[in-house]
Amino acid sequence: MSRSLPALPDPIWDLFVAYPSPDRDAARELFRRLLVPGYRVFLDIECLLPGDDWDLEIPQAQRLSLVTVALVSAKSESAHYARDEVHAGIALSRAHPQRHRIVPVYLEGWTD
Repeated sequence: MSRSLPALPDPIWDLFVAYPSPDRDAARELFRRLLVPGYRVFLDIECLLPGDDWDLEIPQAQRLSLVTVALVSAKSESAHYARDEVHAGIALSRAHPQRHRIVPVYLEGWTD
């Protein structure tokens, strides 16, 4: 007996940018480059308003996106929230492979 997963709501974001806080400038630069007509890009520091509940709004934005773009750098390992967002992106892509993808973007200074 197979269990079907609940469907995700319709996306409102094309891209969700996950990043370690020390890479904020790189995230902003990527956000600016991705802002082309037709693409809806979520970056917390650009899209959330003062007073928004970040603990609720950020995961919801990720669930309502088609792609998690994960910035990976030497700072990623110690970035608790960014790691959580990467894990959530992987979980979404595994649960809904036709609906959500995760794409790593390796920044300078990253080593395997």
